[in-house]
Amino acid sequence: MSTTAGIADDLVRARAVLLNPGPGQRRLAPEALRGALVDLHDFWLASRAASIGLTEGVALVAVGALGRRELVPYSDLDLVLVHDRRPDADRLAEAMWYPLWDAGIGLDHSVRTPGQVVQVAATDLRAALGLLEARHLAGEQALFDKVNAAVRQSWRAGIRSRFDELVETAKKALADAEFGEFLERMELLKEKLGPLLLQFPPFNKFEFKATDDFLARLSLFLKKLPKKFVGKFVVETRNKGWIDERFLNVLREYNVALALTDTSFVPRPWELKKPLSLGRLESVLLKCPCIGIFG
Repeated sequence: MSTTAGIADDLVRARAVLLNPGPGQRRLAPEALRGALVDLHDFWLASRAASIGLTEGVALVAVGALGRRELVPYSDLDLVLVHDRRPDADRLAEAMWYPLWDAGIGLDHSVRTPGQVVQVAATDLRAALGLLEARHLAGEQALFDKVNAAVRQSWRAGIRSRFDELVETAKKALADAEFGEFLERMELLKEKLGPLLLQFPPFNKFEFKATDDFLARLSLFLKKLPKKFVGKFVVETRNKGWIDERFLNVLREYNVALALTDTSFVPRPWELKKPLSLGRLESVLLKCPCIGIFG
């Protein structure tokens, strides 16, 4: 039997209470639940780090959903143990990871020196994007600040030469295998699952020369969506000029809704051509209500 078995039982029980409140207890709203999950894991990880002597010359860093403070039910934890040549770094890492593994909590992990962190950020774009949103959890704050500054400096120095790679990474993310894993996790919500938002950033002519280029890629992506999720997806675009009949027809073809957010660059419902049926949508993944436009 593992010597770390049971250490994270309190974390598991607390998670269960948040996700499934008992009789007479009020269920937290989605945004409050995300915040509570982040606070819970931050507290447990910091407490565990202190109990094993994770202090000077080492830092526990959160990346991914926990780093962004966007933890949702059943999210994996993405953790990096950064150490300044401490000989006991592997022992500290095992003391952090094993209780989580024993408790069945999903974990992506790594152990690196500051130089290794910067090297990974310079050669692995996905890792670099995650490290740009890294957050200190425990251990030496000064060490984290040093590594964080070095990663950002490396990013600024190399971004011009990596711009094409960045664009391609963003495009390929539409068909990334992780999207399938995301849908599997969403399926666990069953009847509580609301609309799933596909939020696109504002694209320029270097990324897509014209609306047709974007629509062609979007159509290929929507065509691959599992049938069990038909009617669940909502698209939000930040390119106002793209929201025309061609764009809406693609969404209608695949029974996908359009998010109209309360921002200046998005047209109002009355600015769109008829006929369209309007339905009000609210989702656990949306930070504000939106209007869904269906065919």
